[in-house]
Amino acid sequence: MKLSKTAVEFAKKHIKNFYDSDFFVKPFEFDAIWLNWTEIKKYLLEEDVGALKVRPSLTYAVPKPKIGYRIAHQLDPLNSLTYTALAFEVAEIVEKNRMPVEKRIACSYRISTDSKGNFFAKDNGYDDFLSRSSELAKSYSHVLVTDITDFYNQIYIHRLQNSLERCDPNFRDLSRGIERLLINFNNGASKGIPVGPAASIILAEASLIDIDEFIVQKSENYVRYVDDFRIFSNSRFDLELFLHNLTKYLYNNHRLTLSSSKTEILETNKFNEKYLENPEIIEKEEIHETLAKMSDYPSHKSVEDIKALPENSKIKIEATVLQNLLNKIIDKDVLDLGLARHILRKAKKLRTRAIIVQLLENFDFFSPLIRDVVLYLYEVTNTNMVKSYFHYFEKMLNESESIKLPFVQYWMQNYFAQYPIFYTYRFIKDFISNNENKRVCALVAKKNNQVAWVRSHKDTMYSYGPWDKRAVIFACTVLSRGEKKVLMRIVEESADLIEKSLAKLVKSR
Repeated sequence: MKLSKTAVEFAKKHIKNFYDSDFFVKPFEFDAIWLNWTEIKKYLLEEDVGALKVRPSLTYAVPKPKIGYRIAHQLDPLNSLTYTALAFEVAEIVEKNRMPVEKRIACSYRISTDSKGNFFAKDNGYDDFLSRSSELAKSYSHVLVTDITDFYNQIYIHRLQNSLERCDPNFRDLSRGIERLLINFNNGASKGIPVGPAASIILAEASLIDIDEFIVQKSENYVRYVDDFRIFSNSRFDLELFLHNLTKYLYNNHRLTLSSSKTEILETNKFNEKYLENPEIIEKEEIHETLAKMSDYPSHKSVEDIKALPENSKIKIEATVLQNLLNKIIDKDVLDLGLARHILRKAKKLRTRAIIVQLLENFDFFSPLIRDVVLYLYEVTNTNMVKSYFHYFEKMLNESESIKLPFVQYWMQNYFAQYPIFYTYRFIKDFISNNENKRVCALVAKKNNQVAWVRSHKDTMYSYGPWDKRAVIFACTVLSRGEKKVLMRIVEESADLIEKSLAKLVKSR
């Protein structure tokens, strides 16, 4: 089974315009791949998917808000392109087999590919999920709330293949190619799909098609967001019985189990209080409260009225609102992921520094959202910002416990490495240098023109793993033109296609 030209080009556009993994920094290798696209594309089109060489992926344990971790993967760049292309091949037919959009049952990630490489419709469907949940809660007295334990990592690959083939019998070879590739990703294990790539969302939704059908046969008073299920009824006992039947169906047909800690039957009035908080509404309520407390503005001024205020006034109000909301989150025992992510993304959009101190002084609390925290920091960081807040960074590095976690270190090291000003502070220099992450050290060497570091690693890089070896090749950009030319000629003799592409990139700079 081989990929089509259309699918391979879509994969390029998707990764170029969006991401390869929702948990990681996009690898610099893709810049080299785009530069050498003609050769890369030829390779992808000629390889049999089922026999494709699977290269090592990066795997981290990502912290959760309460306790525990989820495993996330960053696939090798060539494997990522193949996986994305395969998802494109099945995306349209998977969407046709899902519950119709108008039923508002399967709300998550409605599939609608476009010319820019986007897999999904305009939004991810979460607001519709909340809205539909609210509507059903008004009509019924009770609701069953549940989700699947460690869903992505527990998906049975053979059942997924069956689901894809059922979507279209003509997909037999394609679905078996996907099955073989996933099993190769898992080193022979028959369970689990990568956590992070958008392609996995397509396959996860495919695996849920028959589960939606099973539930709808019993009740259409149902709404789902990924593996988060909500079934409504006027009878608590009926929901108990339904939970029993759903548990058996999931186990017998998918070998999946429901999370006991996240399963409960509630009266809908209590459900409203616990589950239906919309971050946008919460923010608007906080704006009203903030306006009422600020003497400069009359208490009757509405959210809409703010748009007419001078820009400085709007920024002042919005910054105060975000600070107040963040304080309310900090006062809770468990991090509210949805609201915290909303605040971080709003602060990033506004490019306000109003919440920096709160984030750094409560770094451990916000560490489950480390990716969003760092993406926010990228937007507000410059030399003046670093000089103003460096002591908060120092305190965080000295006192934080979560900074010892590899995934948290990964994001903070990548963040510090982007700004040479950070490297002038000894405590940050030590934090970056005293670790085994060659990719971060190589990035620092490249950013700071550290020729000595590159020369001390270029001869030993052949003993490194592929990710670290490629990082040293990339850092060779800082060498003189003549030295680069000789070294990259040796690299190009390698059989590895990505390394050859990197050598071309390094010589061009």
